[in-house]
Amino acid sequence: MSYIRYIPYQGNLYEVSTTTDIENQLWQELTMLRHEGANGVYGKLVTAPYIDQAKTYYLDARSSNWKSSGLLYYYSFLNLAKTYLVINRAVSGNNLKSTSVYHGLSANPQNPNSIIDFQLQIHPPNQNRKKNVFSLFYEKFTGENWPFNNTLTIEIRDIIKYCDDISHETNSFYGINSCSFLVQSLIRLTNTQIWFELVVPDPEIPTIQASIGHGISSVIPFVSMTAIDKQIWFDSYKREPFHLKNHSLVRINTLPITAANRDTQFSVLKAFITNLFKDYIVALPKTSYQTYLFQYWGFVPKINLNGTDIKWHPLLSNYLYSFMLSTVLRYHPHLFSQENKDTFISNAWCSQSAISTLRYFLMNISNKQIRLN
Repeated sequence: MSYIRYIPYQGNLYEVSTTTDIENQLWQELTMLRHEGANGVYGKLVTAPYIDQAKTYYLDARSSNWKSSGLLYYYSFLNLAKTYLVINRAVSGNNLKSTSVYHGLSANPQNPNSIIDFQLQIHPPNQNRKKNVFSLFYEKFTGENWPFNNTLTIEIRDIIKYCDDISHETNSFYGINSCSFLVQSLIRLTNTQIWFELVVPDPEIPTIQASIGHGISSVIPFVSMTAIDKQIWFDSYKREPFHLKNHSLVRINTLPITAANRDTQFSVLKAFITNLFKDYIVALPKTSYQTYLFQYWGFVPKINLNGTDIKWHPLLSNYLYSFMLSTVLRYHPHLFSQENKDTFISNAWCSQSAISTLRYFLMNISNKQIRLN
């Protein structure tokens, strides 16, 4: 029996390491794209001022009190979203310079009991001859149509469970569990079969089954794993067998193979799993020695908004959270007037989630997905 460490990303990650300040280096990589010729970005002259302004907002935010930085981070990400739309030809340079491009987000005056009850409105991509940045960005970023024709009202509780960097705080304060989780994966082969296999935490098995159940061949809990199963996972990811406790092996699309069709079936399997996971897989924005060694990747279930399940990404939640912060800090600062759970978690978002959001933008603006270590 053999195995191949395999992650079903669509495209390859380009790993860049730095020994300098990580946030300055992230901006160096973003601004460098305008000088990279065919490997750079479309619309360099149009996007350069927006990237530069995004950089100014971000670096000022980093050195500010969080009650200022929350506002600045949003405007940094708004400029990066506009850059992304031009690069992907969803908005022209002339449109961007006109008065027809709007944030696409709004919030009415309100006095919620907690920040997770704060409501905001998401407007459809095109409305009354206006182009709305967020839903346009959603469409280009996910490759899916924004499904709501009218203005959609959501609460922060709907999206905060995808803000991975503050998941511990969110669970501790509000009892809201993170929706995303980390998995590892292999392609495994015997003389007669080939399949794709994940190690999934047991509490997440129902989510996996609800998301990709039609592709699952079997689910094997720890007590049913063979000695060979445990040994292969120890060999492949340097995991001890006890690390597999409270986890199950989820096998995907088991196919028969012979010596004659092995290569063909290998290609069939890779195509199948790439398509199966395309709506759920997220390349992690940062690595460490541990994540590099263990090759984790993020499984992101769809989000349910107004009764509709749609593809989602942590970047989208972080973007909406930053908009909430910008609105509260401008118009409702009394909501942060006391030191409580809401102020703590918003401060934590500024110190932890902002840099992950910037990393996601770099990974998705660059032609080769750059992940900076």
